[in-house]
Amino acid sequence: MTRFLAIISLVLLGLGLYSTSTFADNIQSYNLYLVARGNEITGICVMEHRDGKTQGTIVSEFGMKILDFAFNGKKAKVKNVFAPLNKWYIRKVLNGDLTFLLKNLYKKENMTKGSRTLMFGDKDDFELTNTKYKLKYCFSKMEGGIEDDADK
Repeated sequence: MTRFLAIISLVLLGLGLYSTSTFADNIQSYNLYLVARGNEITGICVMEHRDGKTQGTIVSEFGMKILDFAFNGKKAKVKNVFAPLNKWYIRKVLNGDLTFLLKNLYKKENMTKGSRTLMFGDKDDFELTNTKYKLKYCFSKMEGGIEDDADK
């Protein structure tokens, strides 16, 4: 019986290593600095891109999940929002900001549409500003992030 458990464990480990190396190219991790009307939130944003869709999560530096999001190529939708932020009008603004960001992220061009502006930095850094609601999202590529760990 224990011999079979050892074999099953090895097979599952092999599948896990295969899936990690296969999908690591689709995962990006960023340090996130969010300023909202004078309040600051810092955390980590992890996004996975697959089949024209993007899923992601934002976690605070204390390890609390702020929100999850999904983007189907046309529209973003936030899910599992941290309770103090789980108000319809906050979700509406976050949906709009994430939709604008994810539609234009891979064009790598600075652009403005309405009250939203997307600016790219010198590396893989970028910043989204929503002047109507005084929001600023600053994303900087994590050094030694998830995709680097999968290559080891």
